[in-house]
Amino acid sequence: MIRMKNSLFIFFCLILAGCVQRYQIPPSNPPINPENTQQDQYPEEVTPVETMEQAETPGVTLDLSAPWVTRDELAGLLYERFFSYFPQDATTPVIIDIDSSTKQQALIAVVSANLMQVGRDHRILPEARVRKLDLARSFWRLLELAGKEPEPALLHSIDPPLDVSTAHSAWQDIIGCLAAGVLPVEPDGRFQSGRIPSGREVMESYKALENRLNTTND
Repeated sequence: MIRMKNSLFIFFCLILAGCVQRYQIPPSNPPINPENTQQDQYPEEVTPVETMEQAETPGVTLDLSAPWVTRDELAGLLYERFFSYFPQDATTPVIIDIDSSTKQQALIAVVSANLMQVGRDHRILPEARVRKLDLARSFWRLLELAGKEPEPALLHSIDPPLDVSTAHSAWQDIIGCLAAGVLPVEPDGRFQSGRIPSGREVMESYKALENRLNTTND
């Protein structure tokens, strides 16, 4: 009788153990497949940095696929490559909106060199999008500092864009950059000062400026 009770007890224990094993709670985090971790860590709408099309200069990386470039990115490009042309006795400007920018030193330097300007409220708007007019002003100032501006005769021989008259506040900057070949006229014959160029366009103009600085004057 006692042996039968022991057998029944063992039998029920085996059944209970099987149920527990069958209905155990799964782990909260599924096992990680090492083959998929590199790809799965990025959502579908986010592109890993390694796959972005980039153009690199010493100390600067610019995303060529970006639809625009910010003012602090432009300041970084000018500062990293052309700082040797900046005047060393320039006055340090007052800029009140660059605390969160990673390009503080570059922004201070380009404003000191008058390659970029701040407003009357001492703001430079680091995250604002760069316009073609901004490129013209910065590039022309740099050409002047480097002594690489075109000869006056060439400036006066350039046919001005349809939207740029001699009364334009940046007439010399725009015409000078066109004559130097560092900025283009749009297919419609206008300069379009307010147009926002893409990252690729900015880099193409930047390379044209670099080539100009490495050549003799016209």
